[in-house]
Amino acid sequence: MRPTKQKRALSLLLAFAAALSMTVLPGHASRFQDVEDEQVSLAADTLSSLGVVGGTGEGEFSPDGHLTRAQLCKMAVEIMGMGEQAQAQAYRTIFTDMGKNHWARGYVNLAATTQVPAESGIRLMLGLGDGAFGPDREVTYQEA
Repeated sequence: MRPTKQKRALSLLLAFAAALSMTVLPGHASRFQDVEDEQVSLAADTLSSLGVVGGTGEGEFSPDGHLTRAQLCKMAVEIMGMGEQAQAQAYRTIFTDMGKNHWARGYVNLAATTQVPAESGIRLMLGLGDGAFGPDREVTYQEA
């Protein structure tokens, strides 16, 4: 079975991130003011540089916070290299609780319609089963 382009790109991205995380940089200063641990800082900065995360606003990462379902969608879509498609998906209504102005609407819609692997029928993210998505709900370990 030949790996798909998405699988190859994801593998390359993860290998790059792993190699970058092993790099020792003296005196690393985090771009996030609320991250004190050097390893967490390096990981957060790497993910930020790759466009996977952007922090929680005002220069903060909130390393002790909880990840929401919407944030997980954004991260998954960005890791898969599909982030540029999210804006076009923001005009669709798939879930009843995703208002037109929700920041992650495009990411959620894209994650809910993307099949992994392609044409498998298995979607990247699912709704709650009642027409809602729960974008601001804390993601569970099982969902992740």
